[in-house]
This record gives sequence, C-alpha cells and structure tokens, in this order.
Amino acid sequence: MIRIAIPNKGRLHEPTMALFKDAGLPIFGGGNESRQLISKTNDPDITFIFARAADIPLYVAEGTADIGITGLDLVTERGADVECLIDLKYGSSRLVLAVPESSEIQKPEDLSGKRVATEFPEITRQFFEFNKIEDVEVIQVSGACEMTPHIGVAEAIVDITSSGTTMMINKLRAIDVVFDSKVFLIANKKSLATQEKIRDVETALESVLLAKTKRYIMMNLPAEALHDV
Repeated sequence: MIRIAIPNKGRLHEPTMALFKDAGLPIFGGGNESRQLISKTNDPDITFIFARAADIPLYVAEGTADIGITGLDLVTERGADVECLIDLKYGSSRLVLAVPESSEIQKPEDLSGKRVATEFPEITRQFFEFNKIEDVEVIQVSGACEMTPHIGVAEAIVDITSSGTTMMINKLRAIDVVFDSKVFLIANKKSLATQEKIRDVETALESVLLAKTKRYIMMNLPAEALHDV
C-alpha cells in the first residue's frame, strides 16, 4: 500500500481533488471544510493523507507518506530531500520582496541594515546571501505578513503572491522576485525505488495533464476523399 499526502485546504486543495478524480482515483470524502485526516479511493492499495501543504515535504522526506503534492517553495523552505516527479501545471506562484508603496526602498540592496518579515525565512536568507546583501535581519512570522511593514515590525516582506491583488490591497509594491514556485508531485526516494504503484499513480496523473493539451476532432468527408485527407 502507498500513502499519498495532499493539501487539506487552501488554494491547492480543490485542484488536487479534481486531478485525482480525472485520473480515475476519486478521493472519498475530505472536502475543503472536512476534518477528515485519512481517506480511501477505488484502489485498495492507495490511502490519502490530508495535511498542511507546508508539512507535506517533510512527511514525504521522512516516509510518513510515499508521495505527495505541494509547492516547490515549501520543499525548498523545509530543505526536504525528496524526488520531484511531475510539474502539475496548476497553483504556480511567486515569492516576492515587497515594501510599502510610500517607501523610499527601490531595490534589494537598499535593505542592508534593515528588517524583512516572512513565513519563508530560509528562502529569504538564501536570496540575500546569493545576492551578497549583508546585515539583513530576517524576522519569521506565522501569518498576516502583509501588515508587518505598516506596524513597524519590518521595512519589507517576502510573501507569496499569484495575482498581486493582496499586495495591492495592502498598499505594497514588489521590488524583486525571490522564488518562482510550481506545484509538483514529489516522492520519498526509498519508496520510489521499491514501490511500483508510485509509477502507476505518476502515469495516471501524467495522462490527465497530457490529455488537457489535446483535442478530439471528428470530420465527415466523402469516402473517395479519405486517401487524400
């Protein structure tokens, strides 16, 4: 039996449920408002685990789940040693470095000696280290990151955005992209080497993604024209 960890709520939950349904593996229960933690499908060898998207990389890395679906940003943030199998083509987002609209800060280098609040401290530190920007204090917060510059906690934030609407509402402007994230099917490396069923799931999901790029066309024509067509 293999265990598949999927997001229990949030923007990745519904697309993930729909993907498995289209792949012939409908998940029994576990709606967005459900408190259900474990679910079955029509394959008796597969069990689904509902978890926070941020926890899925470690669940898969440690073998609590054999495969899972989550964002690459979360895999990188957690430093999870997993195999990335398929880009699932939904839920893409960016981590951006942003400051208040009224701020005089124009580029990342201007943040030397200042504070940056984020839910992604490791990725943020890596960004400043890579760009050789020193003396930046990274403050980890667990939510409401957008408000921190307005209440004096930090001069800037690193936060996830997909449409930019939240930034605009909170009067923030992006000054750089820190990380481009995609949603992937990830696997535990040991499980991948020993569990053939993982490849079956991978193939099923790939078939759905491939089918979305195709169209079925029917044409009526005279029988005598068939050879030319």
